[in-house]
Amino acid sequence: MKFWGVGRRIAKKLELMGIENALQLADSSTWVIRKHFNVVLERTVRELRGGILPADG
Repeated sequence: MKFWGVGRRIAKKLELMGIENALQLADSSTWVIRKHFNVVLERTVRELRGGILPADG
């Protein structure tokens, strides 16, 4: 899996969970992603789903 926000270690862990592409990541539970990874990857999932994130500040 190669796209922004996902390094080699995270990609390997995602693959072990059966998540091998952006569509599978987008279809993943945000709760599970946040529990096993971090809020940054959760935001990536929300962006892949087409969600609009508020601007920081």
